[in-house]
Amino acid sequence: MAIVVFDVSGTLHEDRLGAPMHSDFFELFDKLKKHQIQIALATNLSRSGLDHFIDNNNLNPYLDEHISMSEAAPKPNPEMLQEILLRTGEIPENAIMVGDATTDIIMAQTLNVKVCAVSWDMPFTNSVLSLNPDY
Repeated sequence: MAIVVFDVSGTLHEDRLGAPMHSDFFELFDKLKKHQIQIALATNLSRSGLDHFIDNNNLNPYLDEHISMSEAAPKPNPEMLQEILLRTGEIPENAIMVGDATTDIIMAQTLNVKVCAVSWDMPFTNSVLSLNPDY
């Protein structure tokens, strides 16, 4: 088994209140599930903000786990990612973190988890690229 952990704001949707999830992610989530790859969310949103995002986008059927800064120290502290790995029984070698910010990259690299940096609406900042994400 394997797991893909996604950041929310700026990764799954534009970083603005009420923005819907980028529609291409539904196709990606379907493919991941078809290949029995777990999906998790790790975000510096509050629990209520994360629950609102999950409910508004009907994501419960896709998600194996999700955690917010209401339950763990905020990123870049690795506690969120550690907790997701613990809850899902995954090991760092079978995980990848997908995010748009230095905090996502630092969190993943601290635990030796591969990291994929994404950018939708603006070019990567030098600070993101200077951390040498894997993808």
